[in-house]
Amino acid sequence: MSSQDYPVSNQTRNEIWQGYLDAERLNRYYQYLADKHRKIDQGIKFTIAFAAVGGVTRLIAALPDEWGWISDVSSVVILFVVIVELVFDFRSKSSVLTRTSENLQHITRDWQMLWNQVDRQDATDGVLLNKMDDLLKKSIESTKPVGQIGLSINSRINQKSWEEAIEVITAQYATRS
Repeated sequence: MSSQDYPVSNQTRNEIWQGYLDAERLNRYYQYLADKHRKIDQGIKFTIAFAAVGGVTRLIAALPDEWGWISDVSSVVILFVVIVELVFDFRSKSSVLTRTSENLQHITRDWQMLWNQVDRQDATDGVLLNKMDDLLKKSIESTKPVGQIGLSINSRINQKSWEEAIEVITAQYATRS
């Protein structure tokens, strides 16, 4: 059967396909950003703990006097990473990004279900386009909290997410004619 044998136009099929790919890209993008911010937050916590141990160790005089600089350096490191954490708030950003990614996972599944409907004999442009509009609105609503935490677009992660989305989704449907 050719695509002309179906009641859904090629334009609608293409719009749904592009929406599906973009939902997968967004999902991956926010997952990667959440992971990046979570790792930075963990690094900050590790650095504080490590620097604090250095300062405490010096305070209990476990180190010889020539190692006294460790206490001074530990204090400066702790101060620096605490300020960085206060200014950039990686933990909160990671939390928002994680919730956004989780919401987008559900939306991506909905896009997949919509894509699987395009070849049905009872599918029509009007019904599918209405569902597509609903999914686009859900995506916009799901990503609104990210706009409130002041992140700029990471082009490298965005490109990586787009390439992976295309690879994964097209491989999933490679045998589909």
